[in-house]
Amino acid sequence: MKPVIVRCLWLIAVVFGLSAGVAVAEPARLALVINQVAYQTLTPLPDTDAEARQVGNALKQVGFDVTAVRDASLPVLQASLKDFRRKLAASPGAIGFIYYTGHGMADPTDEKGDNYLLSIDADVKVVADLPASGVRLSELVNQMSRTDAVAIVIVIDACRNTPSLGKAGTKGLVAVASEPNTLVAYSTDLGDIASVGVYAPVLSREILTPGRTIAQVFERVQMDVSKQTARKQRPWSNNRIYDEICLVSCEAAPTVVQAANSPVRQLTEAQQCDARAATEYDADRPAGSGFAQIFDMTHTPGAAQEAIAACSQALKLTPGDRHLTFNLGQGYEAAGDYKQARKLYEQAATKGSAAAMYRMGVLYYLGLGVTASPAQQMRWWERSAAAGNPEAMVNLGIAYSVGEGVPMDAVKARGWLEAAAATGDVDAQAMLDGMPK
Repeated sequence: MKPVIVRCLWLIAVVFGLSAGVAVAEPARLALVINQVAYQTLTPLPDTDAEARQVGNALKQVGFDVTAVRDASLPVLQASLKDFRRKLAASPGAIGFIYYTGHGMADPTDEKGDNYLLSIDADVKVVADLPASGVRLSELVNQMSRTDAVAIVIVIDACRNTPSLGKAGTKGLVAVASEPNTLVAYSTDLGDIASVGVYAPVLSREILTPGRTIAQVFERVQMDVSKQTARKQRPWSNNRIYDEICLVSCEAAPTVVQAANSPVRQLTEAQQCDARAATEYDADRPAGSGFAQIFDMTHTPGAAQEAIAACSQALKLTPGDRHLTFNLGQGYEAAGDYKQARKLYEQAATKGSAAAMYRMGVLYYLGLGVTASPAQQMRWWERSAAAGNPEAMVNLGIAYSVGEGVPMDAVKARGWLEAAAATGDVDAQAMLDGMPK
């Protein structure tokens, strides 16, 4: 019988290496996002796609060059980590960030405590199967710490419940030994279970917040997650970081105070709407404007209401604008008013918004404000993809590869993923790399 594995805890190991006296004004920023979904013998993890995309987007916004790997077998997982280590070693003074989301297991026989990050072809029935099923976390931390990177952040979303591999009642991962200039943090108490969709939005937001050192980022995450969950989920960390290193700027963002009668505003109404409700994949979004995500707005208290207010005001000044109409729909969807979201998406789609067509497909896929319909889902995604939307192309590729709402068709799956990859979509390229030739 295969082990029962329940998705639970985040582990973050932040490992700092000395830069051998080399001063770098603007260090290279390299990130590796590993997203394990389609496990062959273990429980699949469909929720990891949204979390990986969210964290990856936050890293891109603060200047990281992000490499995405999806559904990695053990050889691919090992090779991806080795290649990333070599890239770091070739960029002295760089800041590295590894994000792994998937299954992980603690080794109950290791007296010091260690964990394995499992490949999608992992087949674990007894402890002896672990070395052939994944990467040992302590070795990963040790290898990365030997590069000349000034900072390496390793985020592991891989704590599982594994009663068949050890002590009765053992849950999740165990703490790995930290060293000077390291920070090891968990999304909840060691051995406990963390809820999906709670830690990721807070972490992503704090990654983007100026004026925080890395240590302060995780202190803030710890407090905010604990507060949002009424202390049912209590992040924990072991901090041995002594340097002031920031992911954005170590200077806090200035507070702008403006007279009530001043005609000048820091942002226009449309820009305020974009900052709260636009999406990265909307081709109508003006270059350089801010953007948010449905996932962020849904899980951040008050965010949906702020988006609705800002975009409603922007639409009053530019009635009928399809981009702002779509943004307002995003706000209502995040607030749970799916009927109003659908109405606005349809208005924007009628005017040619590919992003609105994509979200219409999502509503029909999830059955939000409408009766779930694979036929309607595919119709809207095909319209959106034909209009150039890479998100729709990726979803079509996944649908055809697994037979979700349509018969499985490897040729069509590859065709849509190649179309998305041609637009620069890193997730699509990662899926293509994992497909048989």
